[in-house]
Amino acid sequence: MSSFHEFHEPIAVETPLGRGHAVLIERTPHDYLWTVVLNETGAPVAFTQDRIRFCKSYTYRRGISDEQMRDIIKPAIDLDFEEKARRKQRAWDQAVKDIAAADAADEIKWHPGEVKWQHP
Repeated sequence: MSSFHEFHEPIAVETPLGRGHAVLIERTPHDYLWTVVLNETGAPVAFTQDRIRFCKSYTYRRGISDEQMRDIIKPAIDLDFEEKARRKQRAWDQAVKDIAAADAADEIKWHPGEVKWQHP
């Protein structure tokens, strides 16, 4: 028989796949399964209880409001966003260069009226 508990407030945890937030615990006949939403990808993944660890909470019982916490972590969030945007732009620029080079070398044959292309 299995039962589960859904958290009203997700719990910050560390997993083998990175940090995330536990949202659900399911009790199975042999173990407890923790469903964790990973911070990096947003994917929900189930882990056995021996694979996760609670993260240290720097704000527990410190009286910091959500708005104050946003002000504290805002520089880190903005920097991360800007770095991701730069990476995406570099990848896009490289893809455009690769397509232009392949087109110049006549390696790509475009079919009129179609979006598809094929290698010869």
